Amino acid sequence: MNESMLLEDSLKLEMNKTGGSNRLSGFSSARNLTFQLAYTGRTLRFLLRKDLNQDFQNLATDGEKLMKFIDSLSANEKQLVGSGWSNISSFNKSLSSRLPVIKSLSPNSTLSDGNLRSFGKTLIFLDSIKYPEFNFSSMVSAINYLKSSRVGQSEKVLNAEQSLIKLEGLQYASMRQNGTLGTLLGQADNFFTTFFSEKPDDMSWW
Repeated sequence: MNESMLLEDSLKLEMNKTGGSNRLSGFSSARNLTFQLAYTGRTLRFLLRKDLNQDFQNLATDGEKLMKFIDSLSANEKQLVGSGWSNISSFNKSLSSRLPVIKSLSPNSTLSDGNLRSFGKTLIFLDSIKYPEFNFSSMVSAINYLKSSRVGQSEKVLNAEQSLIKLEGLQYASMRQNGTLGTLLGQADNFFTTFFSEKPDDMSWW
């Protein structure tokens, strides 16, 4: 057993001795905060990529080619593919108009106070970004059907799939609940301030 595992086991034992695990359960928003932090982290990595503009252009080009390819299929095949890519033209136009705004925004990296609430304020800029409608799951479903069909190895299908994968971050951006993260971090800040400043009755940390 390595040192990190021993430390983790020791911490768990100490938490159980002091009732810490039960006290942590008092933070009812922990699950939602965890998800919102995960979505925010992936959104930030996505927006700060240097090749983001090129990835948008690739999706526009490959998406248009895929739609023309889908239009050439039989009526039955088009029905099975679904409408996931049918709005690619309007989606591309929307992205083109919003990309300069997205790229001009940047996080405020200065923490006025060393706490979670202050950290949340540095991420407020993400709430001002308006994303176009992006039905990622429907587009993925269409690709999956095409790949399993007689045209599965078509270059147009494979290129569109790769372009879509690179824009997966848009899906996580749409899953963020604007205005929520700052509130949740504020609640966490209050909870942990109390958690680490108080000890359960008749219990010792040592």
